[in-house]
Amino acid sequence: MKLHRLSALAPLAAAITASVATAQEKSPHFDSVVQHLELGGESFRYVDVAGDPAAVGRWADEVIALVGEITGSDEVPPIVGDMVGALGLDGVEAFGSSTKTAGGRTVVRGFTKTGSRRGLLTLIGTEARPFSSAASAPAGSDWVLELELDLRAMRPIGDAFVEAMGKPEIEDGWEQLLGQAAEPLPMDVGTLMSELHTRLVVVMRLDPEATLEIPDAPVEVPAFEAAVRLEDVAWLVEGLAGEIPEDAIEKGDGFWKMALPPLPPDAPFMQPVLHFDTVSGHLTAATSAAFLDEVLAGTGGLWAEPGFQAATAPLPKEGNFFTYVSPRFGEKYTALLTDVMESAPDLDAAAREGILRLYGGGVPADIAAASAALDDGVLSVSTAPEGGQVMTPGAVWGAAAVGFMAGVSVPVFQRVQERAQEMQDLSQLKMVGMGLRVWAIDNDGVYPDDLEAIVDDLGTAEPLRLRGPGGLLRTPFYVRGLHDASRADTILLASPWSRDGKRAVVFSDGSGILMEEEQFEFHLMRTLETEGTELVEPETLEP
Repeated sequence: MKLHRLSALAPLAAAITASVATAQEKSPHFDSVVQHLELGGESFRYVDVAGDPAAVGRWADEVIALVGEITGSDEVPPIVGDMVGALGLDGVEAFGSSTKTAGGRTVVRGFTKTGSRRGLLTLIGTEARPFSSAASAPAGSDWVLELELDLRAMRPIGDAFVEAMGKPEIEDGWEQLLGQAAEPLPMDVGTLMSELHTRLVVVMRLDPEATLEIPDAPVEVPAFEAAVRLEDVAWLVEGLAGEIPEDAIEKGDGFWKMALPPLPPDAPFMQPVLHFDTVSGHLTAATSAAFLDEVLAGTGGLWAEPGFQAATAPLPKEGNFFTYVSPRFGEKYTALLTDVMESAPDLDAAAREGILRLYGGGVPADIAAASAALDDGVLSVSTAPEGGQVMTPGAVWGAAAVGFMAGVSVPVFQRVQERAQEMQDLSQLKMVGMGLRVWAIDNDGVYPDDLEAIVDDLGTAEPLRLRGPGGLLRTPFYVRGLHDASRADTILLASPWSRDGKRAVVFSDGSGILMEEEQFEFHLMRTLETEGTELVEPETLEP
């Protein structure tokens, strides 16, 4: 792997850059990467990984280690070997970045050269479209986000990732997650992921003179107005509309509108409303009807503001990601973060230090960023005022990767892992239930008083040892006094803990399910009241 790095303080930077790599040293990708960068600035970097997929693995290991450090999680999977291929990172051929300050603004450009766009690169490299969010943003808007959201790409990434891990319980957990109902839609999560491809637009405006009246809030939260738009989702709305009473929808020429319950209930500062354009297929939700009208008017008030123009002038005009943050937003965000930290006296020193390291400088004023999918790779550009906080080129890539991994991959993996642990609990309980039924066959259909009685039939005591959070081992709940002729829906065994609000349960007929906690409590109470049985509490075991 070749690395060329230049840090210059003089106009000679361009000339030096031209000679830093000779014709013999240049990789085939050098010129195609550099053409997307700006030379003669504060820094220039080029990294060639072609022919060295392990280099991508090493880079990914660093990102994963950072994610684990930030989240404090030891459940983040390492990305090596097959993982690199599963995530599509072996399609990267080269990186390049540059930093240049001119006209009072610092511009950081980054380019990823790809030989094949698959895996994660399909999420950040979809077909470029002209950005439209600023045209929807009323004057004075403080935060604008536009993002290509393609869950269709997430499905094969997840499939490949789970397959690369090679663990049956993880595969079972992934399948369980895909099969979950995507309420309130009449479909499961897998179907939603296979269908949803939309453009997400978020517009937000602060009220500098007001705060939200949130009961018992430890800090003052700035008041705001916001709108969220999903484009081209007519199929999604059709499914959602079927769950809404007809008289709750106001229908007009080319649109329908519906008021939503206050968030939180009885909160005067947030009266959300939903609007669907039947012609364009765009669905918009706003915090109030008045702000919705401003957004739908599309006057582009933000577009005309000098600060916005200066921040976004160097950015690509089309792509799959765009964001703008106003100076006011940066100031309010920094103040809120400070208040939150001061209101948490029990925050340990390590956590406080980590937060300060990540966010201690606050959000710089008047910043913007965009990324665009080009034929030969993915381009990202970010801006900040000269002298303000600006991400280093390496941090641009690191932040993008960490943001994605922490915001998407880690929660998904943890949810899959949680589902796998649920399935492991259920599998063990079914094995114990089978041992109880074998015992009952030899004992006039009556189950034993003690689970230890079936160890010989099981051949081992391991199924009686369920592993929970922190490695804790416990025996299951056992309902003593049942027999093989008891009601089929009578609870016989249950996990000693719930995971994500669900508990593994085995019934007297040997069948088992993952049951919602409230439902479990109801069924257990009914079992104890109607069957004349006794509950044997779980026992904590030595690891």
